[in-house]
Amino acid sequence: MPVYKKKLWLQEVLEYGDRKLFIQCLYESKTSFNNDLKVSIDVLNKWSQSNHDGSAEVIAEKYFIKKITEFRKYLYSEKLEYNDLKMRVEKTMSEAMGSYERKQFDNAKLILTEVENMQKEILGEKHVDTLTTKYWIAMCLYYKKHFDEAEKIFREVNIMQKEVLGDDHENTLKTKHGIAKCLYDKKEFNGAEQLYIEVENMQKAVLGEKHIDTLSTKYWVARCLYNKNQFNEAENLLRELETIRKEVLGDEHADTLNSKYWIARCLHDKKQFDETERLLKEIETIQNKVLGENHLDTINTKYWIARCLYNKKLLDDAEKLFTEVEKLQKEVLEENHEDQLSTKYWIARCLYEKKQFDDAENLLRDVCNMRMKHLGDKHVDTLNSKYWIGRCLYNKKKFHDAENLLIEVEKFQKIVLCSKHEETMDTKFWIARCYFENNQFDIAEILLREVENTLKEVFENKNEEILNIEH
Repeated sequence: MPVYKKKLWLQEVLEYGDRKLFIQCLYESKTSFNNDLKVSIDVLNKWSQSNHDGSAEVIAEKYFIKKITEFRKYLYSEKLEYNDLKMRVEKTMSEAMGSYERKQFDNAKLILTEVENMQKEILGEKHVDTLTTKYWIAMCLYYKKHFDEAEKIFREVNIMQKEVLGDDHENTLKTKHGIAKCLYDKKEFNGAEQLYIEVENMQKAVLGEKHIDTLSTKYWVARCLYNKNQFNEAENLLRELETIRKEVLGDEHADTLNSKYWIARCLHDKKQFDETERLLKEIETIQNKVLGENHLDTINTKYWIARCLYNKKLLDDAEKLFTEVEKLQKEVLEENHEDQLSTKYWIARCLYEKKQFDDAENLLRDVCNMRMKHLGDKHVDTLNSKYWIGRCLYNKKKFHDAENLLIEVEKFQKIVLCSKHEETMDTKFWIARCYFENNQFDIAEILLREVENTLKEVFENKNEEILNIEH
């Protein structure tokens, strides 16, 4: 309890209690109130000895009136100091949240830490306001992609919130949701899914099944399932979610469209490209109307329509749409943003399929150089770009160059993906093809048999590539 609040309580005892009893108790027990007012033993003895005609009470009362006058002055100054500190906390917190909203997370974290220290001193470590500030510090770390640090603080906050507020309090659930977000971004999808389900069940009980926070948690359960390649389960959950969001938020709300978008992504991964394209075009029409052509969500939807066209072998249409997307991305994203590089990569893939190998190679080299700079040599996207440069070289009959590049790719794929991964096997297959074209038939045969045996082991004779290798 803050000092001034303790003294206010003692003052009330003096002013409104039984003064005779109070003086007696004060003398006999030397209470904490005596420690505050510094009543000497001599004075207490004098009161005790002056017992006739109630004189002890009169003397004591006069003494206390004088002391209380002094005490009130002290109390007033301390309360002013407390109020001043409280105003400073509120002002500083406002500055911190302003920085947070402007995405200035370093500055926000710095200010929030200052606020937290003040709150610990005034309110205590477990006060709801102190815990809220600590929650926002964790959020700053999360958006800086410091997921381990953020998770650690979220967990500390969650333990104290459970103790102070209870398991099912809105703030406790919000923090638990933050822990799940950290796990999700660390690609720990099983742990994230389990935590999201726990949060969703509590939210259903506390907030209701159709509350916006409950629906948001359900959405992230579906995203976990999607990332675990459980596309049917994810699709079913997203369809449930879309139905409720339509009812609660309307057809054109961003959250409703987002549910629909991820249904389309599930269908795409299930290779249902016609249905995916139809759904994405519905979404794009509404996004153009509600968000505008230059909004990132609209651009992203257009990108996936182009991916559908590519998968349906409509290469001219796909290339044209990818080019439109890239132009829009240049306007709204920073130069060489990963989304822009991804679009450029798929333009190159269109050119490759149209047998324009020189143009495809040049574009892929641009993408590969930028990915090496931003993502590193071993990132799967960098390796993928390099792999398709190798394929271009192969088709241009530069078999030695293709072989050297593909061997380099395979070496990193073994580290990043594992030696039995489908993409590693595919690279090995094309290395063997290079050896074959260079008339090194023995080496080619050994490699092809290794690929065949691995694919049989992994895919149980059901993979189309096995038939190609055997042929």
